[in-house]
Amino acid sequence: MVCSTSESELLLLISRELKCPVCTNVFINDPFSFSCGHTLCYSCMEESVERMGCCPLCRAKVHKRSSFRVPLLGDIAKLVKAEARKYRWEEMATQFEYTQR
Repeated sequence: MVCSTSESELLLLISRELKCPVCTNVFINDPFSFSCGHTLCYSCMEESVERMGCCPLCRAKVHKRSSFRVPLLGDIAKLVKAEARKYRWEEMATQFEYTQR
């Protein structure tokens, strides 16, 4: 199946928003949001809280108990991965596979 330019551009734009801003891995597992509104992958969230006690993006004070899962972003990342496979975008699909480990 061939993807039209507008579909491919949309998938690319969406995939860019599905990455942790700290490690740049794709949100395959449920990401977490802080009370400041920034969203990180679980590993980066945990490290930020334990090492710094603040959000690595805005330096707002954060606590692990006040962070919350955002499963919708993980679900969207899985859908984008499936669409990438459907259109044979192996490079993008492989990136989603790699960051899942």
